[in-house]
Amino acid sequence: MKDVQESYSTEMPTALSALNLFKDQWVSAVPGSNLGTVPLFQDSRVAWAIQQAGGMTGKKVLELGPLEGGHTYMFLKAGAQSVLGLEANTRCYLKCLVVKEALLLDNAHFLFGNFVPWLQENKLAFDFVHASGVLYHMVDPIELLDLLCTTSTQLYLWTHYADLDAMPTTDPRYIAGIIGVETSYAHGREYKLYRRHYQGSPTTDPKFCGGVHKNPAWLEKSMILHVLHQYGFSTTIEHDVAGHANGPCFSVLATKS
Repeated sequence: MKDVQESYSTEMPTALSALNLFKDQWVSAVPGSNLGTVPLFQDSRVAWAIQQAGGMTGKKVLELGPLEGGHTYMFLKAGAQSVLGLEANTRCYLKCLVVKEALLLDNAHFLFGNFVPWLQENKLAFDFVHASGVLYHMVDPIELLDLLCTTSTQLYLWTHYADLDAMPTTDPRYIAGIIGVETSYAHGREYKLYRRHYQGSPTTDPKFCGGVHKNPAWLEKSMILHVLHQYGFSTTIEHDVAGHANGPCFSVLATKS
């Protein structure tokens, strides 16, 4: 057999063959493949959010941090008119493009970069905003909440939060992650920022799913809900898990009439 150029493939092209460009690097269990393990293409949290939101039929969805396109896939399967995903992680952005082609997600569009400055300048209208796994990666999570609350009248959050009852300072999860607590003020009340550090690195871990900056902060759940209510959103909460391996977390579907 003749020598093959490095980075070329001798395999026959198929719809799923490009997934192997990231072999052993997938977090999500991608449909039709043996890659990944986490069921993000069949995520019960997202199924709950879709149901609580009255379905996705005909809706324009904005998705922050689509990771590998699993939730994008679910929204389109549920009848969304379009999904715009904003992804700052280089490897995850490329995975989203591969998934778009492999699973024929014609009405998905992905942009590469930090969604915070994009939201600050955005003038597009969306029916639903999906922000799963992003709030607790923010250096200024209140700023993100403010931006989300002025982007759509319906939004979904899944996020970790700080809770000294569920995760006290003696808890191994607290000791491993929290590096300091800051006090700030917004929306008529004082609140705390539990500053964290990442134990993984985007340069050494191909499955790194952290944020853009190295010093994110967690909020307490009561402050998250306070901000939503300040903007006139009613909230429905589900999947509130105090014993999660990485810290307390919950889902919230917020709607403003």
